Amino acid sequence: GNHQDVVKAVSDACNKYGINLGIYYSAWDNNWDLNHGKQNDAEYNEYMRNQITELLGGDYGLNGQITELWIDGNWEKEAD
Repeated sequence: GNHQDVVKAVSDACNKYGINLGIYYSAWDNNWDLNHGKQNDAEYNEYMRNQITELLGGDYGLNGQITELWIDGNWEKEAD
């Protein structure tokens, strides 16, 4: 598989040209439901918080700063 940190590559390119970085995060990961079941909301919420914490942790963006974070998700999650 591809183990490249794509966010880091984009962040580095932004830094090279002095461009602020904005990040889009989709709150719904359909693969999670397929691999972990739909009844694992608490576990998924922890997973999602960890991902967002990593994105905003200072390793990305111009001088470690993220200019924008878009979190998308508007759906009804139905139980099995």
